[in-house]
Amino acid sequence: DEYRWIDSNTVAFNMNFFGQKLLALYQPEISPNALLLRRLIQFSSIITLSLLLIIVPLVKIIRLNVQQIEEEKNKNKTMLIHQSKLDAMGDMISALAHQWRQPLNSIGLIMQDIVSAFNYGELNKEYLKSSEKSIMNQLHFMSQTIDGFRNFFTNEPKLLFFSTSYSVLVF
Repeated sequence: DEYRWIDSNTVAFNMNFFGQKLLALYQPEISPNALLLRRLIQFSSIITLSLLLIIVPLVKIIRLNVQQIEEEKNKNKTMLIHQSKLDAMGDMISALAHQWRQPLNSIGLIMQDIVSAFNYGELNKEYLKSSEKSIMNQLHFMSQTIDGFRNFFTNEPKLLFFSTSYSVLVF
């Protein structure tokens, strides 16, 4: 029972290969080199097909992951830009509040001074007129501060006219 014929061209025999029992096939009419070449072609075809079945989906998965990473990067970039704008707006509001704090404090002090002058009988028309002028100066400063911030954040050029014969564009 060492060998047996599978068909008229093929002989099968048992083989012990490192403790594994194998069934080897031999075709006596085919030269060993041709048989080896045929088996190498079959083996390389199986390997190529296996690699294609693995690599093609793997490439698709990699492309999909790269696309998702790009989308996430763009999303993060957009979010960072938006956050940067919000930070700039917060800084602007903080600067505006800082610029307004002193004039508001001055107006409050002027009002307290007017009340104190009234209580001590020192309030007269000239004193009231002077206080009004100081308050209006502070309010004008606050208005200029708002205009300065608004003009800083607009991109439109502003046309300024002077009493001379030309005008200037200010950015």
